[in-house]
Amino acid sequence: DAHPGVRVKKQQIPFRDFLDKMTVRFAGNNPPDIVHLPSRNFVAFASQGWMMYVGIIAALLQPLVFPSLQGMMSAGVAASEQGELQGAVSSLQSISSIFGPPLMTGALAWFSGPAAPVYFPGAPFLLGAGFSALALLVFLRAGALRPGGEPLRASN
Repeated sequence: DAHPGVRVKKQQIPFRDFLDKMTVRFAGNNPPDIVHLPSRNFVAFASQGWMMYVGIIAALLQPLVFPSLQGMMSAGVAASEQGELQGAVSSLQSISSIFGPPLMTGALAWFSGPAAPVYFPGAPFLLGAGFSALALLVFLRAGALRPGGEPLRASN
């Protein structure tokens, strides 16, 4: 052993329990020394300012997601339906721009105020991750990809 006084204990947590267990550990000021977090959840658990920069670096590729999804959606509808698709996408963006800020600031106020049930100022980030997961389920349920992984093609 190169480091005889150091012990590493690996702990596997089932995905369905991960968020609850990590939230309790971080809120109880007993975080694990090393943890694997998706980049969208990283900022929720950052306990020091410098950690935000690590989360930002990890999330740099996320702006590529929406244009890719928009391209997949465009490929899945006929040329005559492109306007309807783009209108629907713009409408959803507008709705999220209207309801998102009060929802997220409300979550921040609820979980970081003096009467918070659990002090957790990262709650808005987890709420956003939950909405992302919900959108993924809708996307998968809609059958946006064929079983072979090929994108749907418009049939003109």
